[in-house]
Amino acid sequence: MGSNPATGNPKLCETIKEFEQNVRLYDEARWLSSCYAAPRQRNLLTLLYAFNLELARIRLSVSEAPLGFMRFQWWRDQIAKLGDPGALPKHPLLIALSVELSSALLTREALLGLVDGHETAFEQDDRALEPEGELAILAANLLMPGHGWDKEIRSLAAEWSGLRRGEAARLLQQMPRVPHLLRPAISHFRLRRLFSRSRNPNALARRGSILWAVLTGWI
Repeated sequence: MGSNPATGNPKLCETIKEFEQNVRLYDEARWLSSCYAAPRQRNLLTLLYAFNLELARIRLSVSEAPLGFMRFQWWRDQIAKLGDPGALPKHPLLIALSVELSSALLTREALLGLVDGHETAFEQDDRALEPEGELAILAANLLMPGHGWDKEIRSLAAEWSGLRRGEAARLLQQMPRVPHLLRPAISHFRLRRLFSRSRNPNALARRGSILWAVLTGWI
């Protein structure tokens, strides 16, 4: 998968660790899955999920819609500057993303797609429109380019996110066994099995469910 830009850069390594703690606190399910990725891919997943968190928080942090649209546009403007450190504000996440952009694994187009998805959900005041599927596909592409699982991942993401929001449980889809390399990107979707029974499964059950998915590939 290429060299790791964080290697030999202690400041960047420390920054990614800080992002990981934030993802662990606010997006535990994806963090648990990402823990089973190789270090290089885990760093990429951490940055991706940290970026997604910034976008998801806009809905919670603004009191008026125009302020939210301004924030989404700010992120678009900054993404356009990635790769040009002199043009970026002193924002740790933007600096880290700019470094990773050189790897061609995290692209401007992919990041802009997440901005657009979150803005649409914000504008329509409908969390079901949040880009859960696109986020998971991007995560999977970081681990296994050309995996061919886009359709299945979108279906799993819709089921998982709906149940997590408290939508009525239905007959869960049966999926083929997930390839080993993809598992750290989507094993958290197995939690839909717990969410179909309880909105708040305990921590041990959550961890055990994700571990089972990582070990077996059955999601």
